[in-house]
Amino acid sequence: MTMKKMMRPVMICTVCGVYVYSLYLAGNYCGNRYGAKRCLGMRRLTINLGDWMECDTCDNTGLLIDESYPNCPGCQGTGWLYTRPLPRRYVSI
Repeated sequence: MTMKKMMRPVMICTVCGVYVYSLYLAGNYCGNRYGAKRCLGMRRLTINLGDWMECDTCDNTGLLIDESYPNCPGCQGTGWLYTRPLPRRYVSI
């Protein structure tokens, strides 16, 4: 059975690094919640073809069939890897 490939993200948060799939949210603050706090990062456009690379670990499906993980650990289940460096204020939460 062939797995469906994941859609390429169009934005990334400049602080928490979350991927965004809708251009409708462009220019807004991220606002993702982490416990009682909200992320204060901005959504950065990443629509150039060179911004993203398909994840080789899961073959762009976001899933690992033979592993006990529900999602691919390489791409966090998104099927894509961001190839450009994030701004210096990026911190992993």
